[in-house]
Amino acid sequence: MNNLLEFKDKKVLITGASRGIGAKMAEVFGSLNAELLLCDLPSQQKILEEMASVLLIPQEKIHLYSVDVRDIGTIKIMMEQIKRDNLSVDVLINNAGINSYLSPFELQEKQWDDIMDVNLKGTFFMTRAVSEAFLIESKGNIISIASQHGVVANYNRVHYCASKAGIIQMTKALALEWSKFSVRVNCISPTFVETKENHNLLYESSFKRSALHKIPLKRYAQAEDIANAAVFLASPMAKMITGHNLIVDGGWTIY
Repeated sequence: MNNLLEFKDKKVLITGASRGIGAKMAEVFGSLNAELLLCDLPSQQKILEEMASVLLIPQEKIHLYSVDVRDIGTIKIMMEQIKRDNLSVDVLINNAGINSYLSPFELQEKQWDDIMDVNLKGTFFMTRAVSEAFLIESKGNIISIASQHGVVANYNRVHYCASKAGIIQMTKALALEWSKFSVRVNCISPTFVETKENHNLLYESSFKRSALHKIPLKRYAQAEDIANAAVFLASPMAKMITGHNLIVDGGWTIY
């Protein structure tokens, strides 16, 4: 079974890799001998470099790129740079995403567009750019990070819920489109994931009381839980799984 979780000679491209879930994805896939192609916003490059420098894998197996997934032009530039570096992609993990908490009448057009541009538009056009080679080679693996809020509703998140529901349905549609090319397309829907960046919010007394009440396991997810789910979907252990939304929510969506 260990051989099924071995990513030697596999190249894994992770968006939004500088911190949180993305950084943990890099750590876990790197520990399984994957070659890492890590990208994030131009403004996050210093953080990305610092994160990559402490990964316990050979630095020659780490390649860093700058991209703004809202901008199709920068996606194209990054893909051209990957080719110039004589690299390819075996697994794409669409991790880049943003969130905000606003009631429907507080929500302005720009805030709606920002969420959709990163979470939905960015995920689609990054997927399409990487998949051009997948379809030619008749192989490839795409994993996008959706959310439990793409499955069930919550207050003050109508724009976020809509964007993540879009990722789930887009995953199914692309899995259907590309199954004849042996390209697998799946997504992961986490509950609240505890990271350094959101620790204070998650443990604020009223938020914690409300959130954990809805999670039967009575704990938040850790970034490693999401990374492990991605490893499973990217591995041969999941070779018959495509178009699936793997919910990692401690039971939130049971209700």
